[in-house]
Amino acid sequence: MESRDTRFWLRIETGDRQGDRVPLSEGVHSMGRRGDNPIVIEDGSVSGKHAELRIQGKTVELVDLGSTNGTRVGARKIDSVRLAHGDRFSLGSIKLVLEDATLSAREEKVEALGEITADQLARSKAGSKRGWILGVLLVAALGVLAWRFLGGEQAKVERTVVASVPGNLLEDHSFEGDSATWISADAAPQGFIRDASFRKSGQVGLGAALAAGEWAFARSPEFELRPRRFVELSAWLAAEEGAVARVGIELASDDEQLHTFIAWAPAVKNPEGETVVLGFDTLPGYERGSVVVAAEATADGAVSLDDVSVVLSNDVRGAEATFNEYEARVLGAPGSTLAIVRSGRVLFAGIDLGQWGAQGLAGWPFARWTARKTETGLALAPESTAGSVPADAICRIRVNIEPGGDDEPWLATTGPDGYRAHATEFERDGATSFLIGRGVDLMRMGFQSPTTIRGSARQAAITIGFGDLQELDLQLTFHDERAQATQLANDARNAESRQQYGAAIAAWSDLLDRYPFEAALVNEAETSRSRLIQQGLESVEAVRQQVERARFFALSDLYRQCRSSAQDVGQRYAGTEVEADAATLLAEIDAALAELTGQDSGTRERLQGVLDALDSSKSPQLYERVKQALEDAPEGGDS
Repeated sequence: MESRDTRFWLRIETGDRQGDRVPLSEGVHSMGRRGDNPIVIEDGSVSGKHAELRIQGKTVELVDLGSTNGTRVGARKIDSVRLAHGDRFSLGSIKLVLEDATLSAREEKVEALGEITADQLARSKAGSKRGWILGVLLVAALGVLAWRFLGGEQAKVERTVVASVPGNLLEDHSFEGDSATWISADAAPQGFIRDASFRKSGQVGLGAALAAGEWAFARSPEFELRPRRFVELSAWLAAEEGAVARVGIELASDDEQLHTFIAWAPAVKNPEGETVVLGFDTLPGYERGSVVVAAEATADGAVSLDDVSVVLSNDVRGAEATFNEYEARVLGAPGSTLAIVRSGRVLFAGIDLGQWGAQGLAGWPFARWTARKTETGLALAPESTAGSVPADAICRIRVNIEPGGDDEPWLATTGPDGYRAHATEFERDGATSFLIGRGVDLMRMGFQSPTTIRGSARQAAITIGFGDLQELDLQLTFHDERAQATQLANDARNAESRQQYGAAIAAWSDLLDRYPFEAALVNEAETSRSRLIQQGLESVEAVRQQVERARFFALSDLYRQCRSSAQDVGQRYAGTEVEADAATLLAEIDAALAELTGQDSGTRERLQGVLDALDSSKSPQLYERVKQALEDAPEGGDS
């Protein structure tokens, strides 16, 4: 049992232990949610070991222990600070007060003295004129104080009124409840907490105090969304200078077959606060939602959230643009999130201009989408609500199309150096488009200029560097392109039947680079091109083995036979890497013949011609081989 002489006490003002007074002896007292703390505070906003009170003589030091939601004195987050009598501090959402018993006793004496003095003054019978004047002044002063008190109380009542919102899907929309129902992200450097300094109405609001470089993220409890309804989020949001904040609705499906994503409202950088509204038609397959709030700071600043409501109505608005059975749905007006829907199925979910997530803010928070119909699909273009497009702007897309089998790539990119299929994590610089899906679900996203694409075919997430782009061209019909692909496939097959393998390879390559829109033809093109090239390289290797035999036995006739065979392979594979490989071998044969017969048969001229015909960017290794052969070839002689 603690002594009556215990000097310091801790009074708990909120939470399950509201009103408790805890005596503090000399030493260290840890506070937190875990049962092994001397002071246990069971609340979701409090960490397992949250903070310590270190008592030494007349000194009390409060130290944060790396808690998730922080330790604050007022609204200021602290690492460590000395406390004095009456200092209020908070662990997460729980408020506490340090009391010094010696100072408390003095305050009680002062209060008692004040009561006696007032009583004596009230009972005194001053008969002098001076006493009468003092009495009049006292009555007037009391009247002024009463007017101010009543007026101030009335203003206070008006400020603390929490307006009800009919049909609100959020139970604790103004954060006046006892429990912390909004959950902060565990990975965030800072957490959102309830505090009077963050309020718009009522007693408290939700907010975060951020240092430069810090971010915070929190979400509300889930609520149910119904199909063919209009959902509208309204929230009061404030962000001090140096901070930026955003609210949105996170959408999820009951069966988790569709990718979860967030529809964001415009970002806010307003210290006075403003009401943010985000409304859009509910998306098919997304039956659940929760409100999210995110904040980031480039300099010290606080973010406040209050009076949040989510309401469903029958006032559906329709798509921003349509093409056949495809719809471009902009989520909000303005909206920086977009979805592509086909026949009641969401194909592209959460096409974001700038992404807010577990790592805070990236890209472009002040953007909005517009969409329009084109001859072949939909054009998706950004507009900025805060200046020009930043260089680090990004576009992130979540795809709800199921991939094919392991041997059937379903995501590909095109660029100046051709077509590439992707089956796992990938990154490609200089891409001009990406293709995704098969058959009727095939879509092509084209860009006016090359850019960088990062993505995952298995996770169905794609990120596009948007800094130099003006518009995304979403192509949804491929009638003409498929006709061209069919013609190229016929040309390739006919060329192969005539043993014009170079022409066949060129036709298949052209199909892949320009018209990769028919799955069966793409598969045939990739298979046939690889088979023909491998076949040609094997033919060159067979001739090379004969050359080694001719070299060993010094057979000039065999050299000449090999020369004829190498020329034949080169002609049949004209325009391909096989031709270049055959030309290199031909140069080696000519050099060997020249050495055997003592003549130079024009080796350097042929090698130079091959080198001039090669594209060093497409065949860098072969280019270097021919270049080295040219450097090693003997000078002079007749051709």
